[in-house]
Amino acid sequence: MAGQTVIPLKNASFEGKPQYSQLPKKWRVCTFFHQSPPDTQPGSFEVTKKAFDGETYIGMIVRKDGTWESFGQDLESPMLKNQAYQFSIVLGRSENYLSFSKRSRKKKTNYNDPVKFRIWGGADTCEKSELLAETTAIDHFDWRRYEFILRPKNNYAFLFFEVFSAGKILSGADGHLLLDAASDLIPISGEEKSEIKNR
Repeated sequence: MAGQTVIPLKNASFEGKPQYSQLPKKWRVCTFFHQSPPDTQPGSFEVTKKAFDGETYIGMIVRKDGTWESFGQDLESPMLKNQAYQFSIVLGRSENYLSFSKRSRKKKTNYNDPVKFRIWGGADTCEKSELLAETTAIDHFDWRRYEFILRPKNNYAFLFFEVFSAGKILSGADGHLLLDAASDLIPISGEEKSEIKNR
């Protein structure tokens, strides 16, 4: 649309030093206080999957205690009210995501339950202003690109991603999701349908 420009994401392929509880440069932690942040993978918790793009990617977990991980970044220019944006990201899972939990210090938990992926828009850093998109449970192990049409109802200067239990939050899940190769936010006419596509 006239006057609208592409909003680039910084370090959209999540390139950085592989290490647990540490995000690559240009991304900010938005997770629960006293809980670990997402991980720059591979190499931690017996995750060995090769990156879809570049060398590293993000691993995020959901816990049965009702906590989950999220992260995001301040946008170079805001998403605008009533402007539709095309966005895509590559999602997958590892067969193993083994870690000790607060419930068990003797035996590792495999955080391999399928979980949902969510996209939020925020008026400020890590602020959950509007849920822009949500998938069903991601149950595949291979990398697949998911395509979204985001339609913010207000202007948002912050974009962030989270994983969430696929069931009732009280029953919870010990699950994870891997993220790689995010796209820029591309303004579109808004006539496209909003269903989520993956390939």
